Amino acid sequence: GGNRYVIAAVDYATRYSVVAAVPNHTAKDVANFIAEKLVFVFGPMWELTMDGAPELNGKVIDALVEVLQAKQLT
Repeated sequence: GGNRYVIAAVDYATRYSVVAAVPNHTAKDVANFIAEKLVFVFGPMWELTMDGAPELNGKVIDALVEVLQAKQLT
């Protein structure tokens, strides 16, 4: 049990950071982090820059980006 990974997001304009500890680093975990810690708190974003981690490529993240109507940058 327990959390083994950290997911982090940084606003490029303000350098404000949001981090969360998670037990796994799946696309679902990342999507939940984006939704719960970013979108539900700060509102939807226009652009998402990803770091190229394998879990960020796939249907779950693509669907989230589509729902947000955001531009995904790599």
